[in-house]
Amino acid sequence: MDNGIDFAEKRYTLPRNVFKNWVTMRKIIFSAVLLGAMASSAFADQTPAVASMAPPAAAVVTPAAEPISELPVLQHPLYFGLITGLGDTDWDKLVAEDGSSINATPSSASGTGVLVGGLVGYDLTQYIGFEAQYIRYPDSSVNFATDAQENPFLNAPAHMTSKTDYAAMIAKASVPFDDNQFSGFGEIGYALEMRDDVMSGNIHDFRPTFGFGMSYLRLEHWTLTLAFNYTPGVGTATVDTANNYIPYVYSGQFIVAYRI
Repeated sequence: MDNGIDFAEKRYTLPRNVFKNWVTMRKIIFSAVLLGAMASSAFADQTPAVASMAPPAAAVVTPAAEPISELPVLQHPLYFGLITGLGDTDWDKLVAEDGSSINATPSSASGTGVLVGGLVGYDLTQYIGFEAQYIRYPDSSVNFATDAQENPFLNAPAHMTSKTDYAAMIAKASVPFDDNQFSGFGEIGYALEMRDDVMSGNIHDFRPTFGFGMSYLRLEHWTLTLAFNYTPGVGTATVDTANNYIPYVYSGQFIVAYRI
């Protein structure tokens, strides 16, 4: 034809344009998918950062427990002390008011006076402790009537002085109060009670012993104690004669102890 159009060239040019456009479209789609994936990854990476921007949980502050003050006695559990006070050997327990045993027991007796002694103790805790005590009780003045002096089984003098000694192992239970400065206590133990005089020589017996009292801790090492103790003896005016008597001893004690 003479219109100037080359149909053969147009036939081949059209497919090349379509192919070119299709390749361009693929690039656009691939770029969009790639950008979407990158955006998604970036968002995921930022999520923890966003979470980390949340305000931290408020810290729970637990108030510290107040320290429990330790008793000074626990800092110095071992102690030594001196004992003094008033004691009574109760020899007049053998005096029969009706005179029924005048041939075997004293006609009169007295045994009240000052006692002296010492102790050593150890506190396991502020509530439990142990003590070893030794006490010399006041001498007892004992008088016998003529009937007793003539009794061949009694060997009684007209007058004699009887000595009483006491050695004991004691367990103590204490209750501290008033900011641990004071402590009330009870005690129980076993005592060896010894009697010595011209009538019976040196005789002894093991007896239970009981007591109670109150202690005051002065400064760091010194303890002041007021105590009462009772140890039952052996013998009565109508059962046993005087030569077998073990005194019933009572004492009001004042103790000064030093803790180390």
